[in-house]
Amino acid sequence: QTRLLCTPTSVVTLHSVVFADGAKVAPAESLSETRSYVQNELEKFPDAIRRYEDPEEYQMMVSITLYKFLHDLWERNAPIEEVA
Repeated sequence: QTRLLCTPTSVVTLHSVVFADGAKVAPAESLSETRSYVQNELEKFPDAIRRYEDPEEYQMMVSITLYKFLHDLWERNAPIEEVA
């Protein structure tokens, strides 16, 4: 395993609050706006990753804290079955 320091070139808000305390606090984007946004974001991936036949792996790096959280979540929801 290799350690790598990454410096982001941009920061993008991934969500916005639409409901708080049971009340709508902001208008939700329309389905067509959301679909358009997602399609534009997917276009940013290299073709080698997006192709259907023999796509390349997309390497992801996460912090050790996030890794431990995801690993614990996975173990709780998909426990290893014991074979007798």
